[in-house]
Amino acid sequence: MIFLSKKYMRIWAIVLFILLCFIGYGGYRYYHNGIYNKLLDKADSYMKNGEYKKAVDTYEEALKYENNDNIKNNIKQAREKLDETLKAQLKDKKEDNVDKKNTENKNSSYSNSEIDTITKEKAVELTAEYYKSKNENTKFAFDHEDIRNNETYYVIQVFDSMEDHSATAGWYYVNKKSGKVYEWDLGDNKLIPIN
Repeated sequence: MIFLSKKYMRIWAIVLFILLCFIGYGGYRYYHNGIYNKLLDKADSYMKNGEYKKAVDTYEEALKYENNDNIKNNIKQAREKLDETLKAQLKDKKEDNVDKKNTENKNSSYSNSEIDTITKEKAVELTAEYYKSKNENTKFAFDHEDIRNNETYYVIQVFDSMEDHSATAGWYYVNKKSGKVYEWDLGDNKLIPIN
């Protein structure tokens, strides 16, 4: 009965406590690894299905469970794919607008060339003249024509051209008849006069 003495009982209690701690920690890690792996599988399936926004959100949630570089790379890839998708959607929307305008122009009984007094080049010059935050990398480019409230506008993109990328600084509308320049507020979809 040596193992039942007070001295050995304390040792057994300490060993049992340590063993229970290891079992508890192992169960905790097993549970969180299961959640982590499910999130990774879910995010990967979102990537395969082209749902990049959901993939980014799911990868970021997985980062809460385990912070590793593979997840960060996956988030970066998903964000790049998301940006590409948004750009493609914007391009498709622009093409649809051009097709719509061409149809409207064919149905029109008069020629717009008789009414226009501002050229595309002049619209770009006017925008450059009134744009306030210029630097040596700032570029102005005609993008497309748009009709708002029965008025025809040239849409000018202002961007900073860097070595490896370009960053859009804003969109400006120039009235084809009057030459008045407006800044396009994307949030409210309003034209704000600047001249």
